[in-house]
Amino acid sequence: MGLILKLVHAPPIFLPGEEVVGTVEWSGVSGQKQLAVHLLWFTSVKGTRDVGKTDQVVVERPARDGERAFVLRLPAAPYSFSGKLITLAWAVEASLLPSGERVRAELVMSPTRAELGRSGQAPAASEQ
Repeated sequence: MGLILKLVHAPPIFLPGEEVVGTVEWSGVSGQKQLAVHLLWFTSVKGTRDVGKTDQVVVERPARDGERAFVLRLPAAPYSFSGKLITLAWAVEASLLPSGERVRAELVMSPTRAELGRSGQAPAASEQ
């Protein structure tokens, strides 16, 4: 089995409210009940992890091989953030059920088109 996720926008850096456009391709996935493409945010923090899904496209009973275009809209918040103790990141994730196979493409979403730092502002050029 195989999943390939492609985002049209490169580099994958977006403003709040923009559309994330791409395609998902799959091959050899016979017997799967669902292929889902989710737009989600997630945190990385010592000990716990939170995830929030904001938009999705679902293909019920996908053929053995195929391709599907998707358009997912980013919400107004939360912004991509990288701090000393916590990071909040965005991604598009395609997954198959019931196999659980998944692939993820990370992206940045902020009003500055840059991941925010500890101060809530985009890092200075010397910090990047």
